Amino acid sequence: MDSSLYILDLSDIHGGSAFAPCHPDADDTSNEEHPRKVALNGAQRYLNECWDHMVTNLPSKLDATIVDGDSIDGENPKEHGLYLTLNKKSDQAACTYKLLSPIRERSKFFYVIKGTPYHEGRASEAIEGMAIALDATRFPGGRRCGFRLWLEMGGKVINAAHHMTRGWIYPSGGADRTALMSAAAYSLDKLPKADIIIRAHNHIRRVVEAYDRWVIFNPAWKLLTPWAEKAMEETRAELYSDIGAVLIEITPQGNVWIDTQTFKYKNKKPKIARPQMGLEEG
Repeated sequence: MDSSLYILDLSDIHGGSAFAPCHPDADDTSNEEHPRKVALNGAQRYLNECWDHMVTNLPSKLDATIVDGDSIDGENPKEHGLYLTLNKKSDQAACTYKLLSPIRERSKFFYVIKGTPYHEGRASEAIEGMAIALDATRFPGGRRCGFRLWLEMGGKVINAAHHMTRGWIYPSGGADRTALMSAAAYSLDKLPKADIIIRAHNHIRRVVEAYDRWVIFNPAWKLLTPWAEKAMEETRAELYSDIGAVLIEITPQGNVWIDTQTFKYKNKKPKIARPQMGLEEG
C-alpha cells in the first residue's frame, strides 16, 4: 500500500480572464435581471482541456491542496476591464469555485492563499467567500485564507506564499536566492526551517534544491496577455510563461519528489499569417 503523502500545488488561476480557464457553467451576473452563461473562447476551451486532464490524472486522494494566490483576475484597472470574460469579482470567484470543487472533494486539507490586491482586491472578500464555500482549511486565527502558510506534513515543513523574489533573467537564481534567505533567517532564529518553499505570482515553473531546501516557483493557468507582452516584450514574456501545476510527494522515508511534468501544458502558439500567392484574375 502506498503510504506517501501527496500535495497538489497550483496558483494563478485568474478566474474571469479571457486568457484563463473558465468553467462551462460559469454565470455572468453583471446584468442582474438577465444573467447569462459565458460563451467560451478558444483559449478557455484549451485551458479547460488541460484542467480536466489534471483533475482526471490526480491521485484519487490528496493529503493537501495549496491554492497559492491570484485565484481571480479582478477588475483589470490598467486596461479598464479589457480581456475579462467575467467583470464581477463575485462571478470570477464562483467560476474558480466550480473549477476547484472536484479537487476539494479528494483533498483532506485544502488551503487558499491570498494573492495580489491588484487582482483580488485589498480585502480579498471574494476569495474569502470562495474559500468558505469550498470549506477550506482554516488558518491560525480562524480565517479560511491567509497571506502565508506554514504547514508540517510527513516530517517536512512547507512554507507557501504568493509573492516571490524576482529573477527574470535567470529565474533559477531567484529560487536559489529564496533558499539562501530562508537559510539565513533560520540561522538567525527569525523563521522556522522550511524544507519546501512554494512561491507563485511570476507564472514561471522552477524547482531548485539548495541550502538543504526545495524551492518551487509555480506555473500559472493564464496564457500570455497583450498587457504582459507589452510590459515584457513578446519573446521574454513567452519564455517566462508556464502553464500547469506541481505535485509534491513525501515518502514514508522522508524523501521529497517533485513532479513538474505530469501537469505541464504548452502555451498556445500564435497563428502565422500566410499570404495567398499566384492568384490571377480569370
